[in-house]
Amino acid sequence: MCFKRQIPKGNASEDLIDGLLKPLGARQVIYLDTEYYCSTANEALEAIVYSLKTIPLPQYIPEKRDCDDFSIRAKYLIDEKLGINSVGIVLGDTYMGYHAYNVILTKEDVNSKVILTFFEPQTGEFWSKEDSMMKSYLLDIVII
Repeated sequence: MCFKRQIPKGNASEDLIDGLLKPLGARQVIYLDTEYYCSTANEALEAIVYSLKTIPLPQYIPEKRDCDDFSIRAKYLIDEKLGINSVGIVLGDTYMGYHAYNVILTKEDVNSKVILTFFEPQTGEFWSKEDSMMKSYLLDIVII
């Protein structure tokens, strides 16, 4: 059973999310909602594993089915499985060039701080802002 945890709504949620993403280089954060719900990191991982088993990754086709399509698909599948809206699409520079991937806002319990978990939907890799992989993925625009 998935349970939802709420980040404060309205400007507080935008301020909180901006405070997490902008220090990492996000030039712009586009908000699609005013209230955000977080799962735990384990629930997010379970949702991704479930979605990959249920709907296998499509074949990569440059400019037709590429990174932006994979990140949009991941956002939809994770949001749908967990009933949350705290999965974002990140656009930014990487070692592969300008690229799309995902960020997931998670909390371990109601009183804990929000944690950013980054997800590469084409390879299934996860990392946090403290990981060395973060040096290869620079944020520019985040849609959440």
